Amino acid sequence: MPIARPKQLATRLLRQSLVIIWLTIIALLSLDIMIDYKTHRSDTLSQIQRQVTLINQSLASALADNNTLLAQQTLQKLLSDPRIYRAQIQRASSKNFGSTLRQSGVNIDGQLLKAIEFPITSSNATLLLDIDMQVAGYSFFKRSVAMVIITILAVSLIAGLLYLLFERRLTHPLNTLIRKINKIDAGKVTSLPVIKGHENDEIGRWIDTTNQLLESVKDIRSKESEAKANASRLRRFDELTDLPNRQYFHAQLRQRINLAKNLGQKPALLVFGMDGFSAINARYGNAIGDKLLMAVTKRLTNYRGQSQFISRISGDQFALLCEHINNSYDAGQLAQSLLHALSRPFGIGDQRIQISASVGIALYPQDGKTAELLMANADKAMLQAKKEGRNQFQYYLASTDAKMRRRKALEDALRIAPKTQQLSLVYQPQFCLEESKVTGAEALLRWKHPDYGMVSPVEFIPIAEDSNLIIPIGAWVLQNACQQLAHWHSKGEKNFQVAVNLSAVQLKQPSIVRMIENAVEEHNINPSTLILEITETAVIDNIDASVSTLEEIHELGVKIALDDFGTGYSSLNYLKRLPLNKIKIDKSFIDDVTEKKRDGMIVQSIIQLAHNLELSVVAEGVESFAQHEFLRNLNCKEGQGYFYSPPLKSAEFENLIFDNEFITTEEASVELE
Repeated sequence: MPIARPKQLATRLLRQSLVIIWLTIIALLSLDIMIDYKTHRSDTLSQIQRQVTLINQSLASALADNNTLLAQQTLQKLLSDPRIYRAQIQRASSKNFGSTLRQSGVNIDGQLLKAIEFPITSSNATLLLDIDMQVAGYSFFKRSVAMVIITILAVSLIAGLLYLLFERRLTHPLNTLIRKINKIDAGKVTSLPVIKGHENDEIGRWIDTTNQLLESVKDIRSKESEAKANASRLRRFDELTDLPNRQYFHAQLRQRINLAKNLGQKPALLVFGMDGFSAINARYGNAIGDKLLMAVTKRLTNYRGQSQFISRISGDQFALLCEHINNSYDAGQLAQSLLHALSRPFGIGDQRIQISASVGIALYPQDGKTAELLMANADKAMLQAKKEGRNQFQYYLASTDAKMRRRKALEDALRIAPKTQQLSLVYQPQFCLEESKVTGAEALLRWKHPDYGMVSPVEFIPIAEDSNLIIPIGAWVLQNACQQLAHWHSKGEKNFQVAVNLSAVQLKQPSIVRMIENAVEEHNINPSTLILEITETAVIDNIDASVSTLEEIHELGVKIALDDFGTGYSSLNYLKRLPLNKIKIDKSFIDDVTEKKRDGMIVQSIIQLAHNLELSVVAEGVESFAQHEFLRNLNCKEGQGYFYSPPLKSAEFENLIFDNEFITTEEASVELE
């Protein structure tokens, strides 16, 4: 609906002013005309009176002499005044002595005549005059009309001047202010400008007052926005710790679980409950307790990662959502590190307070597919941790908890395994198919735990890699393998080779090249007899850095073999860029090489490719004579597997080297669990 155009204030003021002026002028003009009318009538009678006075003596003489002609002539002189229509002398006997009438040829209505009597001196006669009021009032009318016209012109001029004055001094400034106010509403300006010429009048003061009002409104709006933001934040964040509260954490947990579902992630939820916090409040007071909660918040926040979301869900309980974990063990590692961080004393004022906490861990999706269920199960796990002695973490599922606790125990034991002689090396022969003899071996790590017995490499190697323990353990393996190789060389097997596995974690260490060089020099072995085996996954993360490191190792004279070829990406780019000497075909291809044509063709293609690239080929997992013959017919250079020999201890391995016989007895094998 269109908005009606507002009337200008100048027009309204002008109309109102003109009404007042007109009413005033009409009243004054009417009064003036009335006064002028009375004055004009009085002046007319006075003038006629003077004329009568002038001829009064002549009329008296004519009456005395009974001179009618003289009387007639005297009366005729009166008619020279256009206002006198008829003049006559009337005696007491009611007989006219003389009479004269204006010869105008126009009959005048008697109502327009006014009879006036004047006594004639020294006689009993009266001079009777009929005054023509139309002629007498004509001059008055002309003056009145002229006065009205002049008044109208004056009022019109005044109206125009007033309109210009109102428009210039009132309407124009106000319109300017309206436009500026509209711009204020649109956010283009923040205050009204001072209108020139109105600095000290009402408009100027109004502008100053309005600007003060606008500043007040702006300040109020700012405070209102700040108050709304604070209120919104208080609804979502804890007032004491400034962490997300339970309600907001639940909302975020639901969102991130949905995101994890879409991305295939498996987040972990950790719920922390401080042990004995009520006792701390009772002993030190609530003020100290609040400061302790803030200190705990700061320490937890410092230890969280970018992918972790932390919240205070109740008085002494915190929740932490870890969105990106590689496995369930990582959640336990995170909980343990946070418990360790909280175990350090807190300095609160003059007090040093030692605390502990219990942590419950719930994993998505096995422990709950909804935020509510995941939180409830994490709470249960936290309560279970408190029941079992506090200052520890507990997984929700007992099976998961037992598995993680075993892993934690193995990790702790693995830290001291090299120093307590729990680790050992066994060697699996690598058989040369062309020469039908053993020309090398792969050094394999074994761990015999005093309580758990033989621990499978499948179990403890990932633990070592995840905890970076593979670095000192790998150094131990390299040193012992080189020492054994030097011993065998001293027995006359100068060309005998030993292969040692190099993990991705070791390959990323800046000191790896120097460590290999020191091991070779320390044991005085031919670098070409040491083979380092790497997997495709060890180099895939950063191929450029891996190539650079391997080239430095290759320059030492040490040989490099690509292990488990075919199970990873098997990119030809690796074969082209990496400084390789050998390719080891994975056991999964050898298992069915004689039964499945496709597997046989793949193995044949790999061997042919390696020959074209002038690389040696080692087939892993050879367990039958048929597989041995198949590989020999394809001109595969070496084979490794239980068909030739299981992994052997060093002393047992020497019998194989010197006697050049296959060892297949159970007494010579090492039991693997």
